[in-house]
Amino acid sequence: MVTRISSPFGVVPVSPSERVARLEIGDTFVARVARHLGQNTLRLAANGFQLDVESATLLPTGSRVQVTVGRGPDGPRYQLQPLPAENGAGQAANAQGQAAGAAFAKAQVAQVAQADFARTAAQQIGLATLFASLSAIQQAGGAGLPANVQSTIAALLGLRLSGHNGLDGKSLKKASERSGVFSRKGGGPAGLRAGLLSLREALSSSGGQPRAPEADAPDLPSLARHPRGQPKAATPYGIYQALNAGDSQGLIALLLGQTDASLARLRLSALAALGAMGEADGARGTAPLDVTFELPLALGGETAILSMQIGRDEAEGTTPEDTHPAWRLRFAVDLDEIGAVEAMVGLDGKRLFVTLWVERAATLQHMRGDAQAVREDLARMGLHVEDFRLVHGRPSDPPALSGQLVDTLS
Repeated sequence: MVTRISSPFGVVPVSPSERVARLEIGDTFVARVARHLGQNTLRLAANGFQLDVESATLLPTGSRVQVTVGRGPDGPRYQLQPLPAENGAGQAANAQGQAAGAAFAKAQVAQVAQADFARTAAQQIGLATLFASLSAIQQAGGAGLPANVQSTIAALLGLRLSGHNGLDGKSLKKASERSGVFSRKGGGPAGLRAGLLSLREALSSSGGQPRAPEADAPDLPSLARHPRGQPKAATPYGIYQALNAGDSQGLIALLLGQTDASLARLRLSALAALGAMGEADGARGTAPLDVTFELPLALGGETAILSMQIGRDEAEGTTPEDTHPAWRLRFAVDLDEIGAVEAMVGLDGKRLFVTLWVERAATLQHMRGDAQAVREDLARMGLHVEDFRLVHGRPSDPPALSGQLVDTLS
C-alpha cells in the first residue's frame, strides 16, 4: 500500500484527499470514517484509498459505513449507510460519538472566529520582540519596575527552551505542552499564554496604558504554508530610550502594547487550528496540518522563535487492526550562527522520512558531514530512516488565499 510519494525535495506524506479512488456508478463497498474535515464533511478510508464526502450527519470517527455510488445531476453521489460496530468496538464508538460532537462545535466556533480575524491580524507582532524587551529589562536589573512585574518577567524568560546544548525530546515535549495547543497544561500557571496574561495584569495594575509596539509583524501563522523561523529581535528603540532615561512608566506602556500584540499572535495560531484562516481551500497540492505554535528559544541573552506545525493522518493497513496514525511535523528556526533551517518530517510507525532545507551553504556542508551520524543515532532509537534529504535553499509556499491579507480596518 502506498502511503507516501516522492517529490523533488524528498519523500513526504501524501495528502489523504489526493488518494483518489477509481469508483464507478453502482459500486458498493464498506469504509471507515477516518476523520472529520468540517461541519458536514467526512474522510472515509477503504481498500487502500481515502475519499472525502459530504454528509448531513457527522458520523463518529472509527465507525463503519456502507457506501453506494450513485449518479447525481453533476457527478457521482455517495449514499452512506451506518453499519453496526464490530465486536469490542461499541465502547470506542461511543467515545468517538462524543468526539464528533466536539468537532461540530469546533466548526461552529471557527465560523464565529472569522469575524475576529482581521482585528487580531492587524494587532499581532512576533514573540521575539517582546522577549528582546524582557531580556533587556532583566539585564538592567529590573529598571525600577514594580516587584510583581519583575517576577512575572523572570517567570516568562524561564519558559524559554535552552538552545546551548541542543534540544532533546523531553524538553521539547514539555515546552510544547506549555504552548497550550495539546492539553490543558498550557492553560496552567506555567503556560506561555497564562504567563503573558499575568504580565498584562501586572502591568495594568501599575496604571499604564498600552503603546503601539515598534516592530514589523511576521507572516501569519499557517497550517498550509511552510513555517518561517523568527530570528532574534534587537531591543526596540523605545525600550532602549526608556531604559536610558529611567522612565519606568514609559517601559510599562511599551510592554503593555507588546504583550497585547503577542497575545494576538497566540490567538492567530488558535484561529488557524480552528480553520478560521480560510487557507485550506486556497493551498492546493499541500495537506494542511492540524496545529501550529511557536516556542521561544534562549541563546545567550537573546531569544529566537522556533515555529512548529504538527498533523496526524490515518495510515491504512492491510487489515483494520493494522490501521495506525501517521504523523507529519514541520519546523523552522533562524539563528545567527546557522541561518534559516526548515524541516519536513513524516513518521509512519517506525518509518521516518526527513527533508531539511538549509539556507546557508556553509551550514549545509557542515550538516552533510554529520548526516550519517544522525542516521545511525535514529537507527539506535529503533527508527527506520526511509529517506533523509538535505536541500540548499528554502521551500516555496503555495499561494495564499486571495483576500486573506487585506486590511479591512483602514
